[in-house]
Amino acid sequence: MAFLNVKNNASSKLAAAIDDDDLSLTVATGEGTRFPASNFHITIDDEILLCSSRTNDALTVTRAQESTGAAAHTRGANVRLNITAAIIEELQAHEGLTTGVHGVGALGFKVTSKVKIEERWLDAASGDVEYTGYGFQPTALVVFAVHHSNVVEISEGASDSAKAYGIIYQRVSAMSTGNYLILIQDTTAQNYQLAIPKSYDADGFTLTWTKGGAYAHEVLGFVVLALR
Repeated sequence: MAFLNVKNNASSKLAAAIDDDDLSLTVATGEGTRFPASNFHITIDDEILLCSSRTNDALTVTRAQESTGAAAHTRGANVRLNITAAIIEELQAHEGLTTGVHGVGALGFKVTSKVKIEERWLDAASGDVEYTGYGFQPTALVVFAVHHSNVVEISEGASDSAKAYGIIYQRVSAMSTGNYLILIQDTTAQNYQLAIPKSYDADGFTLTWTKGGAYAHEVLGFVVLALR
């Protein structure tokens, strides 16, 4: 999104009169540098003009911007770069954007999020599983999984916009890290379920699960925080 350019204290006077159909104008000698180089609005009397480019003191303009009317202006008329409705409207439109660019919010950006509880049977075969119902395409995931059989296992994982991932895994008092999004394994480490992100989808995401060994028919619940 190309914003109108602005500059503090940008003002001058017309070096020569202009008619209502002139598409160029000149400001006072040496004062053109008070204005941006291109893409900015100026106000002369009651007319707002778009300056597409500036070369020294010479401005190329499009007339009658922001519902104002083109008019003739006399030599010496004030030329000012004011904060106009268009600049405010650009900021308001930018704040409302949620795709392709951040929107300005209390933290400087907007985050769309959704929390859901998902399940995985520990004796399920390896393969891809789609998780839907999030209402948007995530760009990051945070996953918290807990399994309690003879010991308590905790898996805390995250993946970023590039689907890079990692976990902190804890069983009883032992803690380790790993290159997975979810990892649950028994005390032998021969029976396990692990998952990595395969894709971020229009309404959720897909995980690639790998089963090792022969877990009992037990369900693993895990909490997902999906972010965009």
